[in-house]
Amino acid sequence: MRRSGCWMVYLGLESVNQATLDGYEKSQSVDDIIHAVHTLHEHGIKSHGMFVLGADSDGPDVVRTTVDFALKHRIDTVMLNILTPAPGTVFYDEMDAAGRIFDKRWEYYDALHVVFQPAQMSPYHLQKEMIRGYARFYGLRRWLGFLFTLRFAKLMFQTWGYSIVRSWRRDPRNRAYVEELRQQRSRPAPTAVEPRSPA
Repeated sequence: MRRSGCWMVYLGLESVNQATLDGYEKSQSVDDIIHAVHTLHEHGIKSHGMFVLGADSDGPDVVRTTVDFALKHRIDTVMLNILTPAPGTVFYDEMDAAGRIFDKRWEYYDALHVVFQPAQMSPYHLQKEMIRGYARFYGLRRWLGFLFTLRFAKLMFQTWGYSIVRSWRRDPRNRAYVEELRQQRSRPAPTAVEPRSPA
């Protein structure tokens, strides 16, 4: 692959929680994920890890443990997607019937805004942890580390990620949405609904 010009692979890793992978009916294990990332790196290919956070089997620390995993195994860039019940899917219908969808403004169905009640945390907690997770992975400390060690490809990715995170956090619409969630933190415990696929 590397000789063909491939320099990065986008990986739909979904989760580093084995219970969540099983709930998504994914065939890979966490060990498989580790092996895949390390194999790519051994062949000089960078990895872009895409995760889906907020399944019923995910605890309040899901974002932190996901970022820990990405840093430990040197995943080059990440997407921390919030589980989103897409309209028209069976998962959406099940979540809606369970009374767990609280926002139907479709502009927020972008995997960056929490629109449903998670099982083990408040929507606000998941939203804030997603923001913190991005800020931690693409933070200034890591940027400076790549600068001082002259790792310019890493520095480019870090700059790209940092600018996107900063722009998202400064957007008045996003700030207002997070504030809405903060004010609505107290919600009843939901009925569990496990998606068969994060899509």
